Amino acid sequence: MYYSYKCPYCSRLFYVYCENKEEASKELFAGIDQHEKQYGEDEKDHTLHEYDPETETNTIYSTLQESEEIPAGGYPIE
Repeated sequence: MYYSYKCPYCSRLFYVYCENKEEASKELFAGIDQHEKQYGEDEKDHTLHEYDPETETNTIYSTLQESEEIPAGGYPIE
């Protein structure tokens, strides 16, 4: 199953292929967190609210999109 989530800053759609939704949310969190660091967005985010990776992962988990095919226009998390 493909799981996807949009970056909250740039709206780029990221996806992973995974058998488990919980693992997919962890992989997406790690990939999007790295993406945000590359653009300095994580520093802005940390000043807006208390940063908690578990809460962020749970947010991703609760809003994941599922599909059997690669999401159109999506970027893979590697």
